[in-house]
Amino acid sequence: MLIATLLLLCWLHTATALKAPQLDTVATSLREQIRVRTTDLTASNMPPTWTLDELRAPVSGLSGALFALPAACTPDPTEQALWVFQALVSVLADYVYIGGPSPAHGVDRVLASFNFLRLAFLLS
Repeated sequence: MLIATLLLLCWLHTATALKAPQLDTVATSLREQIRVRTTDLTASNMPPTWTLDELRAPVSGLSGALFALPAACTPDPTEQALWVFQALVSVLADYVYIGGPSPAHGVDRVLASFNFLRLAFLLS
């Protein structure tokens, strides 16, 4: 709870320092993040002008696979499964199905948001 409160205070402090045009940009970004997590879960949200070769970088697949590393640090099988599943979904969304719509994009977004909130709760 403490971390959530600190994050909110930091966000409010930043928001008060922004000028009106910057606030519009922040609001637009927040609306976009909400949209892709609710109504447009299967979209890849990558620029349509990029080619598949530009989108599918090996480093994207590797960075997704790195989500499995915490599984080696915990003895809890449920925790291990959660991290391995996050890694699998991340690789699917950010490497395998990067060029078009796929349910993997939505699952990746929801699971990443869940894990972020879960870790913030565990650390507070």
